[in-house]
Amino acid sequence: MNKIYLDQIEKAKSLVAGVQKQKDALQQKGITVEVSKLTSLQQALIESSKKQEDAEQQLKKLRDEAHSCLETLKNACNELKVPIKNNFPIEQWCNFGIPDKR
Repeated sequence: MNKIYLDQIEKAKSLVAGVQKQKDALQQKGITVEVSKLTSLQQALIESSKKQEDAEQQLKKLRDEAHSCLETLKNACNELKVPIKNNFPIEQWCNFGIPDKR
């Protein structure tokens, strides 16, 4: 889990635990604290973080796949250019869709 999220989740857990332990002291001062909202927000962050991690893993997989396709395409283009470059003068390469000058 991302450290930013993990830190905030731990802070929220600690706050909830502390408030629950000191509930009597808070009540004596007339302070009522509802921790269920904090707990549900904490759980929502955990779930969102998990979804984000899953999406990042999927993105990495797709990015690696795209890079592999790119490399394959580059190699195929280069292989196709070689016989043209070896058999035609540089001035005619552009007729074959090769803008290269070398």
